[in-house]
Amino acid sequence: MNQKVKTRTTRYATRLTERRMAELLQTESVVSPEKLVEAMSLKKSEDEMVGEALVNMGVLNEKDLAEIIAAQVSLPYISVAHYSIAKELLEPFDPVYLRKKRVMPLDRIGDVLLVAFAGVMDEKTITTLEEQSGCSLFPCVTTISDIDQAVDTYYGDGNAQEKEDADGSV
Repeated sequence: MNQKVKTRTTRYATRLTERRMAELLQTESVVSPEKLVEAMSLKKSEDEMVGEALVNMGVLNEKDLAEIIAAQVSLPYISVAHYSIAKELLEPFDPVYLRKKRVMPLDRIGDVLLVAFAGVMDEKTITTLEEQSGCSLFPCVTTISDIDQAVDTYYGDGNAQEKEDADGSV
């Protein structure tokens, strides 16, 4: 695996934490301190990000949030809908995992996998995707709805969510 790409991916993954995102949204005057506190208290679970809570509250729209994240971590914003993803690229990946972690592999160029992330990337997810694909990752930013739509399109409409709901785990 290309160590230079791996190091860059890990650096991007750790640059924007949940706390840093909250600070960024407040500093950039995108969200008032009051709305930020409200969003933090309304988060549905530990897996939900503060940005997602703000979108659910109607304070931000998904695309604006994704573009703010992309600018902050110096990564491109990509609309997953513009990609035609090869079926063999998706074979190693569990759709329930992709939906839960809010990631979607888009393309492979040599030993580098282009992966769209919605929100904050964590090192464990990066490592898992690298192990499953045998590639280094090059991350880009997208929206949660783009990830959900891609999982539905490529793995079957709602099948991953139904499986998750049925057994309560991922």
